[in-house]
Amino acid sequence: MTTAQSYRRMVNAGNKIVVGLQRLGVAFGPMHLLTVPGRRTGVPRTFPIAVIPLDGARYIVQAYPKAAWVANVRAAGEVTLTRGRRSSAARLAELPVPERRPVLRRLVET
Repeated sequence: MTTAQSYRRMVNAGNKIVVGLQRLGVAFGPMHLLTVPGRRTGVPRTFPIAVIPLDGARYIVQAYPKAAWVANVRAAGEVTLTRGRRSSAARLAELPVPERRPVLRRLVET
């Protein structure tokens, strides 16, 4: 097993724990559950994700742009965000490349 495969298994196991706790109503930190239909199957997929408020907006930062949930969100256009026992529909919009650096710097500062 490669290091990447080992890391992916560890992340998947951690995600399952976070999803389970969130579904029980345990909200912690900036974590939300993002649910989006799969782009090929239409089956709902749920991922724990940090939603960070900044200047009246909410941001999700993804370090891996080729992650499956990113492609699913691009295809679906709308997601469900769940925190504890509360859910709401949301539309995600990608920041244009020139706008990303200042927002990332502000997020790191806070």
